[in-house]
Amino acid sequence: MLADFALLPAAQPISLPDLTPVVVSEVIDDHEHTHVLSRFGDSSWDLTPYFEQSNVPESMKTIVWPQGLPSSLLLDTKTALYVWFKEGRPGYQTAIARTIFVAAVNAGPILRWLVQQGVTAFADIKPLHLSVYRQLCKEDDLRPRGIKSRLEIVNLAWVFRDHLHSPPGQYPWGEMPFAAYCGLMGHELRSSARQGVGKTPVIPRDVQSELFLHCERLFEQAENLFRKRDAGSLGPSTEPMRDLRDACLYLLSITSGMRNEEVIGVEVGAGRRELRGGVEYCWVSSVEHKTGKGRVDYMVPPMTLKVIEVLERYSAPLRATLRGEIQALEASLAGIKNPADGMGLVKRLKQARADCQRLFLGVIYGKYNQITALSGVATRVAMLRLARNAGQDWKLSPHQCRRTYARMFVESRMGRQALVFLKWQFKHSSISMSQLYAANPDQDPALFEDMLAEYFDMGSPRFQCNK
Repeated sequence: MLADFALLPAAQPISLPDLTPVVVSEVIDDHEHTHVLSRFGDSSWDLTPYFEQSNVPESMKTIVWPQGLPSSLLLDTKTALYVWFKEGRPGYQTAIARTIFVAAVNAGPILRWLVQQGVTAFADIKPLHLSVYRQLCKEDDLRPRGIKSRLEIVNLAWVFRDHLHSPPGQYPWGEMPFAAYCGLMGHELRSSARQGVGKTPVIPRDVQSELFLHCERLFEQAENLFRKRDAGSLGPSTEPMRDLRDACLYLLSITSGMRNEEVIGVEVGAGRRELRGGVEYCWVSSVEHKTGKGRVDYMVPPMTLKVIEVLERYSAPLRATLRGEIQALEASLAGIKNPADGMGLVKRLKQARADCQRLFLGVIYGKYNQITALSGVATRVAMLRLARNAGQDWKLSPHQCRRTYARMFVESRMGRQALVFLKWQFKHSSISMSQLYAANPDQDPALFEDMLAEYFDMGSPRFQCNK
């Protein structure tokens, strides 16, 4: 329906549809009853059904629209994001739910500022407004990408102007492309595979060594912890068990190169061994959402499969409790006569079913003590806690593990010293990187691109000066 209007000239008066009753999100229960979560005109959009990632917290699945905005400005903001979500930019795929959520959050500051300047619609925005706001962002030390995120909603209003009731009257960025207006120039617009790998730091070797030794000590205590837990003298979510889980989180991340989302998505039975041509390969499987490849395999050292085994034992009682909750939810829904009364239960049931086989589980205390997969926020907290318990001041984060993995892989291929738990990958000197990838077409190609990025980065003058 909306696509029909995209062909009309912007200046031609058109009758836009009333999107207020349009369903934005819904869930379907086991009896094929549809439960509407959000409509276009609602004050919040619950996008939960669109999130397949395992590490997204509930708080980052619902857009709460800013209060106090002029009705025209709010309506067109919602419309621009809705069209982006359902139709996509011209020539591109539709935006995913996380992108829409982030864009809505980033739109809040500039929309509120524009209202303070007397703007009531996108049509009221002048070049001076945007120039002043861009300067304010710079004074707040926002980088070009941060400025672009803040101004994105204005750009979207222009891109989807044929769908809006009061769109911008002129191209907002003068004679410049939007990215250039925000300060993104040169190397920041080039492929990272040939021009460096961004700002994420590589974990220093001495920090890696201390972290590994700390994790090793925790693993030595694992059997004793499991005996105490199984005997009832130690709870499944107590601090010692949590620390063991933190160690598994770091080891799986640093030895596989997985993104945090894929690490948290690992499920029971994800690890396996296979013998090919006299070489034993070890694999861990997960689901990759960022590029849409789906289920992928990651080559890992044998010790990583031991990490998976520990995680399976750690999560066993939590998964059992989750299965019990699923059965209780199913029974409750079966006794509800009015399907509309079960919307919250259906939503929780779907989440519990998605998590019931996952290994990185935790308890959200204060929210009915729900068991759920760790969120991205929770994993960042866990990494910081692990580093602190290991006696390190380093601000450890999940993505550092992926970059460090890629750097250590390339350094080892170049003959430099590597950590003991990565050396296994290079003991067969006749196996090239292309052969490693060819060993399993279900691997994540983006990880090999990151390795290539590290190769180019190490050859740059910056790296040569810092060796």
